[in-house]
Amino acid sequence: MVASARSGSAPMVASARSGSAPMVASARSGSAPMVASARSGSGPTSPTRPTLRGSFGMSASTHWLATASAQSVLERGGTAVDAAVAGAFVLQVVEPHLNGPGGDLVALVAPRGRDPMVVCGQGAAPAGATRERFAGFDSVPGAGALAAAVPSCPAWQVKDLLRHTGYVHRWAARHITEGPAEVIDGPSEAETLSGGAADEDLLGWFRAGHAALVETLASADPAVECATFMPAPTPLAFWTRRQAHETAIHRADAELAAGPVDGSAPRYPADFAADGIDELIMGFGQRRKYQPSAGPGADAGLLRVIAADTGDAWSIGDGSDAGCTVSGSASSLYLYLWNRASAGAADITVTGDPALLASWQSSVRIRWS
Repeated sequence: MVASARSGSAPMVASARSGSAPMVASARSGSAPMVASARSGSGPTSPTRPTLRGSFGMSASTHWLATASAQSVLERGGTAVDAAVAGAFVLQVVEPHLNGPGGDLVALVAPRGRDPMVVCGQGAAPAGATRERFAGFDSVPGAGALAAAVPSCPAWQVKDLLRHTGYVHRWAARHITEGPAEVIDGPSEAETLSGGAADEDLLGWFRAGHAALVETLASADPAVECATFMPAPTPLAFWTRRQAHETAIHRADAELAAGPVDGSAPRYPADFAADGIDELIMGFGQRRKYQPSAGPGADAGLLRVIAADTGDAWSIGDGSDAGCTVSGSASSLYLYLWNRASAGAADITVTGDPALLASWQSSVRIRWS
């Protein structure tokens, strides 16, 4: 994490790095010039590490969320130390495999008029980082993509996402191949996340389960009879639709874990996204377990959801007038209503009483168990 700012009479520079991933930098213009340059080896400047120039402040880290957080602190009047600390805290969450207790630190602090000071914490762990201290932890993040945090599922790492989705694919396929009269009971989420393949075989295990699901659905008899848990034209139509959206939403989770460089949300074809909204509102949203305990009544007004690019619209509640309207593209609404993007990130417009929307969203949160 690198941050630099000029504020008042005592500008400071603070720097901390953990791991060796590429850095993401942000600079803002202002009145006090500064220059940052990154070089690779002793040769000419690398084309992947350009000279960066800014005149207000600059932040750089290995993840865009940390860079944005640090730059936000600078823009609100914080010092470079404030920004570096804020960015470091974000890195603890979004890159736990590169940052954590006992991680390395190199900090350069340069107050005006004084010699720079270097704080070196490389290779040393805090005195309190003992084996006993971590004895109660279920796991400590490792290295690589499987250990990356999933921001939209805060308790998960990518390996948990793969185990959950891989299990659900196999569970869904069993309904088509076995034809049960009742929905098959599954293990608890904790049991699911501790199962599946070993980490080194996990990606292959996931791909095999996904391929088997696709083959099962594609080759099934259209008249197959089996249990479902929401209305659909046929059981095959139900399981095909449900697994398409199960996979698509968890694809968004994986992309969010990877951290898109431009911070944008994943995009889906408009018709597919509109179908996913319909499944959420008219399927899951109609199930008794997801009904608000004190939902919007006739006096409160309707909650309206409008997909501007497809013309689809949904009404939730019993009122005659729209008390709250949520509108945007189908893809944006899909991610927003599935709690995979904020209204700002998804470019969603909310008008009217937001309490209607909050009541519905707090109730319709789909969970495995």
